Formats: sequence, structure tokens, C-alpha cells
Amino acid sequence: MNQTRYEALKAEEEAKAEAKLKADQLAYEEKVRAHEESRKLLEATDSFIKNYFVVRSISYDIVPIFNSYGGLAYREWQFDLELTNKTPKEVIGVRGAVLVKDAFGKELGIYNLRMEPSLS
Repeated sequence: MNQTRYEALKAEEEAKAEAKLKADQLAYEEKVRAHEESRKLLEATDSFIKNYFVVRSISYDIVPIFNSYGGLAYREWQFDLELTNKTPKEVIGVRGAVLVKDAFGKELGIYNLRMEPSLS
């Protein structure tokens, strides 16, 4: 009787472990699929932007951000970009994201971008 109960518990544990493994695999596949969809969207957006603008990176730095008391709150990236309008229309603002990669192509992060000055 103990042997039968042991085998039943063992089979139940193995079934749970197998179910968890399947769930983890499905979650991983979904994450990969979402990442690939995001990558395709970024590539499509990039090609769209290149029809309208020439973007050149001037400089970048990590700058301090101070709280209302004058103390250091945190540091954030600051990018200086030069956008040249390739269209005859005046552009009154740009909003998007900047993808930063290292020299080997590894993604370091995606940062939101918002500019509202007039570009001509």
C-alpha cells in the first residue's frame, strides 16, 4: 500500500513538473514572439522615418537630474540628435524611441524621444 501511494505521489509530482515545464516553454515562446513582433515594428518605423528625416547623432551623455531641494535625484541619458527634414512640409514635432546598441550590435536599451520645436 505504501509503495502504491509513493508511486502515485511520484507520478503526480512528475506531472506537475512536466506541466510547469510546458507552461514555462509556452511563456518563453510567447516572449520570443512578442520580441520579434516588436523588432519588426521598430524596423518598419525606422524605414518610415528615413523617408522623412535624416537623423544624425551629435552626442550623448548621462546627466544628473536634481530634485526640488537641489539634491541629486537620479541620472538619465541625454541624446543630442540632428534631424533634417526631407519633405517640403514643416514638421512641428517628433515622438518616438531611440534604440541604443553597443559596437557588437547588442541592445542596451530603448529610450523614449519627444521633440516639439519646429523643424524646417
